[in-house]
Amino acid sequence: MIVLPASATISVFGASASFLAVLGPGELVDLVMDSTFFGKFILLVLLFLSVMSWAVSIDKARVLGRIRKGHTVFWEKCEGWLNGTSRRGDFEAWCQDNDDLPLCNLILETSENSEVPQIRRASERVMYLETENLERYLILLSTTVTISPFLGLLGTVWG
Repeated sequence: MIVLPASATISVFGASASFLAVLGPGELVDLVMDSTFFGKFILLVLLFLSVMSWAVSIDKARVLGRIRKGHTVFWEKCEGWLNGTSRRGDFEAWCQDNDDLPLCNLILETSENSEVPQIRRASERVMYLETENLERYLILLSTTVTISPFLGLLGTVWG
């Protein structure tokens, strides 16, 4: 059995094609099944990291989309309160119902304070908590981006 690297090209009837493009689905499975335990382990780790990265990316897209839509409504409610067409209590009640929005948390946290230093501290606390919440799981993405090329190279060299 001849083992070729994935980047190898094969000339078929005068046209060159990538090695993986010539393989059928069953042959690709056989290629994985014939690899060593360590090669299978590397593929499994890369598959896991890929699935986790996609999950984090999809979750972040969902969260940011929800925040974007919620903040559009927030600014409409805020404009109504500032224009005098709605009461502040109604605005704060809406913010309590939508406490997953960062700006609502800011309003709720600063509404009880009347002095500038207290408002500043409350704003900084909310900003820190919301930033921490939005950056959750990004370490997984950065680790995956850093490790995956090296794991791929290790699997190539080992195989």
